[in-house]
Amino acid sequence: MTSVSIDHAARVTGPLLIFGGDAPRRAAIAAAIHARSNRGDGPFRQFCVTSDPSSQYPREADLFGHMPRAFTNTPEGRPGLLLESHGGALLIDDAAALPLDVQWQLLRLLQTAEVVRLGSSEVERSDVRVMFGTEHRLEALVERRQFRGDLFELLARCTVDVATAG
Repeated sequence: MTSVSIDHAARVTGPLLIFGGDAPRRAAIAAAIHARSNRGDGPFRQFCVTSDPSSQYPREADLFGHMPRAFTNTPEGRPGLLLESHGGALLIDDAAALPLDVQWQLLRLLQTAEVVRLGSSEVERSDVRVMFGTEHRLEALVERRQFRGDLFELLARCTVDVATAG
């Protein structure tokens, strides 16, 4: 994996991986990349996989959204961060902790720009740049089959190392 600068990452249009450091530093780098990119006027959202959920429904509902009444006590639906970030960017931090089924859904989004809310079969389109942050070596997780190799290969095309970012 070859690391690139923040300015180089801002010019890349696809997904990227921000590796190393702590969560606040990864978030600051993601925000700088977003601000310098051609999506800088669009929304920038953040999602931490390992943070405590703010509700009782599954964490992937925060990303993909859900339909009304998809869960107990959810009379209203929610678009989710991937749709709310349309035209902008989303940082998914602590990506090493993503469950494999959610990794598959994110890979599908990156390949097709399609999102399906939980409790729905309707496909929605989202033009969002997804940045993944982690302090863990994803290569080792791929070898242990805890992280999808195809998703890692896509992310490894553009990597920003927090230690050398400038």
